[in-house]
Amino acid sequence: GVTEDLPFGPSTCTMKVCGKIFVFIPLDVDDVRIAVKSEPERLQELRERYADVVNGPYLDARHWASLICNGEIPDAEIYAAIDHSYDCVVRRLTKKQQATLR
Repeated sequence: GVTEDLPFGPSTCTMKVCGKIFVFIPLDVDDVRIAVKSEPERLQELRERYADVVNGPYLDARHWASLICNGEIPDAEIYAAIDHSYDCVVRRLTKKQQATLR
């Protein structure tokens, strides 16, 4: 299942599946944003469509992007990005770990 954690201190919440991070939520910024994982091509498409899809600090920009949640990006797109990030991480889990999620 999914767990919530503060492994980097009180300023960054993470969402994990089987101990692997699929969402970062910075808590020390003025705007609401999340960082999600995806394939480089999908992230490039999001960056081209929305100015509020930016590179996150300390994260590999090829596989991670921050989505600023201020209304420009539709909620459905944000939810889809979270789901996709989860799926990206689950695909890389072992078959045994994947079986525990069913």
